[in-house]
Amino acid sequence: MQQIEQMLVDEVENCNKDCRKKLLVLDDVDKKEQLQATVGGLDWFGPKKSLIKIGRSLSQRKVDKCNDEIMIMHDLIQYMGKEIVREQSSCPQKRNRLWFYEDIVCVLEKNTVNDEIEAMMLDMPEDQEVLRNENVFGKMKNLRMMLIKKNPNFLRSPKDLPNSLRVLEWWGYPRASLPSKFHSKNLVKLDLSNSYFQWDNPLQVCAISRNSCCMNIRQIPDMSGFPNLTELCVCKCTNLIEIHDSVGLLQNLQKFCAEGCTKLKIGPRGIKLISLEFLNLRDCNSFGTFPEILAPMQKLKFVDLEGTAINNLPLSTKNLEGLRILSLKRCKWLESNEPTKFLSNFARDLS
Repeated sequence: MQQIEQMLVDEVENCNKDCRKKLLVLDDVDKKEQLQATVGGLDWFGPKKSLIKIGRSLSQRKVDKCNDEIMIMHDLIQYMGKEIVREQSSCPQKRNRLWFYEDIVCVLEKNTVNDEIEAMMLDMPEDQEVLRNENVFGKMKNLRMMLIKKNPNFLRSPKDLPNSLRVLEWWGYPRASLPSKFHSKNLVKLDLSNSYFQWDNPLQVCAISRNSCCMNIRQIPDMSGFPNLTELCVCKCTNLIEIHDSVGLLQNLQKFCAEGCTKLKIGPRGIKLISLEFLNLRDCNSFGTFPEILAPMQKLKFVDLEGTAINNLPLSTKNLEGLRILSLKRCKWLESNEPTKFLSNFARDLS
């Protein structure tokens, strides 16, 4: 423990040599996407900033290409970081981050306006009960990250959420839609998996949307207003029937996954996804028509159509110029047709 404390002290001293450098301890951030979502990108702090990233390896270190340093450190430093935040005040509502469910319950029960809390990560014991006002989250004016790992019984449908949210992950979200007064334009990541969410209207999510196992989702609406979307995941949404044509024209979309959407029948008629790298439609056993490829797609390496009802591949599939893996297992309708010219060329290119 003393070794870790000394490392932390050394980093602080190094940062103090340059008055423009700051030391930042981040909480429960495991992936680069979470870092970007939480702080708005590495450049959010301005030039020449140093970040200490809390992770699991004491010795592992990497340097980011943006001249900012991310140090990946041991869980004990994570513990120290949490204790530092906890020492900000004896009152949980005056701290900027909350991890411990007892502290979160205390804040929710007080139901007062709060400008201090920026991140809240709740993993509630199932036997814990507490009364909570449905408007309490909207009173957290500076809340940027909200992670609810499972849906505790005390969390009834929220009537309001703060517009400051950049990350909203709520496993088992209890409503069919987000609150009407909530403006999602600041959201970078939305994950409402295993919930009642329906997605009847477009949401202003600018980067990542994961809504797996949502039984009420029947369509993906018009997404043309969200050109910065990079990941769209609707796995095992077993009542999903239709994907809007606009999804096929998202220029920055890198990953699309609809695996296990057994009722999906209607997809985009054509796709021009020049940034797409990964496409997974496995076990969409009602999906029978593969879209036309409207332009060369060089970045798409992996396409999984296993277990779909696709009966043929259009000649425009030759525009998948970067394709390396194409899975057509259990495509019984495709097997009844003669191989397309594309498949012959694809097999020859890989041989």
